[in-house]
Amino acid sequence: MSSDIDRALYIFSISDDLYITFGLFVIIITTIGNLCNCFVFFYIPPLNKHPNALFLISTSIGSLLFINTGLWTIIIRILTGIDYMNRSLFWCKTNAWLTYSGGCFSFMCNCFAGFCQFLILLPNTEWQRLITRTRAKLIIISIAIIYLLIFIPIPIYNTNFQPSSATYVCKSSLQIINAYSNYWIIIGYYFMPALLTLLLFTLIWYNFQQFLRRRHCIEGVVTRMMLIQMSSILISGIPAAEEIVAPISKNEMYLDYVKQATVGILMGALRVVATQQKLTPNESLAVFFHPSNTDSLNIMNDLLRKYIQTCCDEFCWIYDDVYIKTTIPLKEALDLNGHHYIFSQFNKIFQNSRSNLTPGPKHLNCLAACTAINYMPLLFSTIFTQNKEHCIVGTRSSHDGNWSEAEKNVVRVILQELVQKSIDWLNINKQEELKKMPFVCQEDDSCNQNWDLFNFSQNKQVIAVANIKKLWSELEQN
Repeated sequence: MSSDIDRALYIFSISDDLYITFGLFVIIITTIGNLCNCFVFFYIPPLNKHPNALFLISTSIGSLLFINTGLWTIIIRILTGIDYMNRSLFWCKTNAWLTYSGGCFSFMCNCFAGFCQFLILLPNTEWQRLITRTRAKLIIISIAIIYLLIFIPIPIYNTNFQPSSATYVCKSSLQIINAYSNYWIIIGYYFMPALLTLLLFTLIWYNFQQFLRRRHCIEGVVTRMMLIQMSSILISGIPAAEEIVAPISKNEMYLDYVKQATVGILMGALRVVATQQKLTPNESLAVFFHPSNTDSLNIMNDLLRKYIQTCCDEFCWIYDDVYIKTTIPLKEALDLNGHHYIFSQFNKIFQNSRSNLTPGPKHLNCLAACTAINYMPLLFSTIFTQNKEHCIVGTRSSHDGNWSEAEKNVVRVILQELVQKSIDWLNINKQEELKKMPFVCQEDDSCNQNWDLFNFSQNKQVIAVANIKKLWSELEQN
């Protein structure tokens, strides 16, 4: 386990180094470039007369706000250890608001700058004068107000929660606000700028084709320029798109636990069907996975709740032996390949989610509720649709419902492949449903603030907290 901790710390150190190196590089380069753009289009007379200059200046201002607001907070936290997002309520409410608004504002002003370029190429002089400096100012102010209003729910609902006496976490008090913000980021920061740039690219290319048919080199330059501009918007939008990927699909440790649990549940349900109806493995699979057989799903739901309760009980038993009675060494209990599989698996899930290595539930009750109520029913129905008929050569003994060990192993392999296939299918095709699942704890009154200690008395909790610090410190030193 100490190697896992060292590996996690090493990953964190690499991430911090990347942020400091490339983050500072991005801030310096973009700040210099944007300030130069503002200076050039504001002070040089041949360039500052056209309304297009106002859009380009606004694009640079929005970019400055987006880059500096988003990156400086992270870099300051790495260099000084001060996390303003979690310490300052004002910064918690305004950081994401200004970052998202600034990014969308910058891209939209960039699109209007391209629109001005398109108007300049039109043969009609009235269209060329459509956007005046006054109209450009009104458009810029309107864009800024619109995006500030679109993202206004962020400062309204963002607040600093206190999961423990010495810890504050900045997050939204209303879960739907996260989805709302993510969708608007995709629209304003990714989809709309790319679509408008593609449209303007087509129109400008058409005008050049009409008026510069004999000057193909200019057409090629403009074509490459617009393609590069659109590609930069697409690439810039990728981080925003990644933010809304369902967190369940990223938590491999949790999905591994789900896979093992589901295979065990399916195996148990199949054995129940085989024993009750005296069926072979082939017959059991055919009866169990028949689309109209709702009884099989009911059996799985019953077994699921019993399985999860058993897992929670076992986790608490080992927890008591490790942190309170100290009869089981911590290193032995954390061994994923050891005898205490449930404890080590749950501990790994909680360790990763609490340290923000992966998103996911941080409490035993939340993990059990998410699995039983939200994820498993969706997975079960998918398993039924993804199942294909299999033919297993049976023995005589299996005709009375008693399967041989070889048959059990074959069925288990079939179930493992089926469950993995279903999980992969959900991650690809059911992103919307997965995103709506309350997979990440809210850190409010609905979650247990003591994490895993709620099953123990106050005296045992005090002992456990002291032993947790002591045992983990000893483990890290070794």
